[in-house]
Amino acid sequence: PDSLGVPVNDIEMNFFRAYVSPEAEYNVNRWNIKFSVPMSYTPYFYKDRLQDNHDNRYKSLISPRLFVQYQFSSKLNMSVSAGVSQREINEQNFYSSLIMRNYQNLYMGFVNYDSDKSKSLSINLNYKLPLQSLFFNTYLSRSWNESNLIVSRRFIENYILNSYKAANTQLTSWMGGGRISKGFGFLHGMLSLSTDFISFRSALLQNEVLSNYRSDVLNWSLKFNMRPVNWFGMNYEFNYQTNTMNFSDIDLKSTSTNFSQRLKCNINIIKSWVIRLQGEHYNNSLSDNRHKQLFLADISTAFSFKKGVELSLNVRNIFNQKTYAYTTYSALVQMNKQYELRSRNIWLSVFFHL
Repeated sequence: PDSLGVPVNDIEMNFFRAYVSPEAEYNVNRWNIKFSVPMSYTPYFYKDRLQDNHDNRYKSLISPRLFVQYQFSSKLNMSVSAGVSQREINEQNFYSSLIMRNYQNLYMGFVNYDSDKSKSLSINLNYKLPLQSLFFNTYLSRSWNESNLIVSRRFIENYILNSYKAANTQLTSWMGGGRISKGFGFLHGMLSLSTDFISFRSALLQNEVLSNYRSDVLNWSLKFNMRPVNWFGMNYEFNYQTNTMNFSDIDLKSTSTNFSQRLKCNINIIKSWVIRLQGEHYNNSLSDNRHKQLFLADISTAFSFKKGVELSLNVRNIFNQKTYAYTTYSALVQMNKQYELRSRNIWLSVFFHL
């Protein structure tokens, strides 16, 4: 739509980068210490032919990082890392006219050579008992980011105009998680449980109004596989996710919870005959109080005859489900998505192996 801005760009961006990363490492007894200092030098040559604008800049970045690990024993170690970094500029944002990336979102670039700055601190713990097939690790990290740009979003008629404005912006985040797995020899299988959490605070402009927000995402999953006998194998997986958005300026909170589970079984009682079963269950949020349940199931079987002939039967989408819908959150945007599914289908195949 021409009324929102010029929809034509004619730009050119050239750059080359020299990069070096000196590193020093020190090992003594149970200590391992590494210190690295990545450095880069980048000349940029920008040209906007429509605006008759030429701009050449040179950027030098340095990002020191320290890593310290202590080995308590052959089974347990802990590491701590810290760093200060400057990010390379995003030259993909160097344009002044509009770009339409989908039917609703328009993007306007911003020519800015300032580098985002960040500081981070993390800790990691690992424990293992290989002879007992037991493994465990956990981590926690904290980061502080500073930018001279703030994301701006304007709602104009049926369109969303996304751009940037010059303003100091702070983003802080926490990340944490862990994983534990245990093998079971008598089942020829393994059980694992993992979880990850991220929480960050930031701000953006919506219709020229500053919106401070906090986003929290929690994921955890359970996986189990086994093959207790030669003719039977099973895999099961459960995944859970919850997204929470808090808008501090308008005292509004929105939460989305989704989970899914999958089960696969292979049955091969005799060598020439195999049966495969697969089932999936999805529980997806459509809004704060509405959920969509979806059950999918497939079955297939194949029998191999002598002289290289194989007969197979496949049935997909046994319950004949029609749609798949879910809700996602991204930068204060809630999106409801829905997909049409292929209806139940059955086919019989014959293969000849020469």
